[in-house]
Amino acid sequence: MTRSRMTKPVHDTLSTIRVTRASLADAAELSVLAIRTYVDTFGSEFEPDELAHYLETTISEACWQDYLAEDGVLLARIGGRSIGYVQFGRGERDGEMVVHRLYVDAPFHGRGIGSDLLRRALGDDMVRGAQVVRIDVWEHNHGARRLYERFGFRHEGELQPFVLESGEIDGYDLILVKRQDDGLTADHLSQRNKL
Repeated sequence: MTRSRMTKPVHDTLSTIRVTRASLADAAELSVLAIRTYVDTFGSEFEPDELAHYLETTISEACWQDYLAEDGVLLARIGGRSIGYVQFGRGERDGEMVVHRLYVDAPFHGRGIGSDLLRRALGDDMVRGAQVVRIDVWEHNHGARRLYERFGFRHEGELQPFVLESGEIDGYDLILVKRQDDGLTADHLSQRNKL
């Protein structure tokens, strides 16, 4: 393989990525992307039957049809190919919004796509005025945690166990919180993250 083939193609830059709000018509496409990115990220952590159960009960096409009826989802594409998404919606508490999921296809990691999706989600009308925005991150997903912390999210001590169908606890999600009174808006974050 020549050196020129090993470099990232120029056409994969942020300027060629199209981000749109997903609709019910995108449920099947979102499910395929969500399953692919989840398996790439966490698949080796599961027994096959536990993984199949988790995928069916959380990110199947039927689940996405339900999510899209209530949540906001931004879908990133390059040349018509889905490469990343962020899902966000109302939390359990008044004034709380939750970023439920943020995934980017592995070949597109390190290109700012996750940052762009998170910035757009935080700037969305649905999220912008929230008193608190929460996101859960697996305790060993250090790269994602660093991303969220750059956007003003902080771990305030709360943990959420990840319970398998068998009842076994398979690690913990850290609950990261960004409060409106932190003084960081999506515009400020966008400028700060460009530095």
